[in-house]
Amino acid sequence: MRDKAMRSFSTRCTLVRARLYACVALQLASSGAIAQTAPNRDQANAHGGKAIQLMQERRYSEAAAEFEQSLEANPDDDGIRIQYATCLFIQERNREARREFEKEVQRLGPRPGLNYFLGRLDLRANDAGSAIGRLLPLTANPAFPKAFFYLGLAYLANGQAEKALESLQLAAKSNPDDPEVHYRLGRVYASAGRMEDGDREFEIYRKAREIQRVVEEDGHACMDALRAQPIGQAKTICQKIADP
Repeated sequence: MRDKAMRSFSTRCTLVRARLYACVALQLASSGAIAQTAPNRDQANAHGGKAIQLMQERRYSEAAAEFEQSLEANPDDDGIRIQYATCLFIQERNREARREFEKEVQRLGPRPGLNYFLGRLDLRANDAGSAIGRLLPLTANPAFPKAFFYLGLAYLANGQAEKALESLQLAAKSNPDDPEVHYRLGRVYASAGRMEDGDREFEIYRKAREIQRVVEEDGHACMDALRAQPIGQAKTICQKIADP
């Protein structure tokens, strides 16, 4: 039952993850982009702009197609390629995402953001040792607040229960409002026979998940209102986001 709940929870968290991926991708793009020099620059920019808009609308398959056309016109745009790789990552097109991120490592070097995504891909591929090697250095970097969480999962997959528990405890301190962190920590406590600690984390998970659900619903309502309603009416709906 817990595994089923986790799968359901993971699905509901897609929007939150997408926002995190977008932030990391934009950080990479701003720090690593190389000026465009291709003759089809205007065409590349048009497709790239449309792709970014589609990403914001969570239309990832369409966004990927636009990114591909942009890169066909200008294959040297690192910012667009990084966002394309992120789009593939969100869709769990893992081999393709890895290929694009590794191209950027060859061009820009092993930047922290690239290692973050490659570490996540290592974890998906059950290569826990490689994931640990990539993610461990990122735990000291505040730009990657979930590094401790994914490092904990990598330690679990690698059979290092004590290090996994330590990493997940630090993840809970770094992300006290993240329900996924508390759920995983609760499972580790339960597996270790620490039922009271596990029950505490599961209760935090349930409360945090309910808050997250309300915030996501209000966010979607605000976005829909901004698209379809006069600004005055949309402002009233969007005010819920700021209402504690």
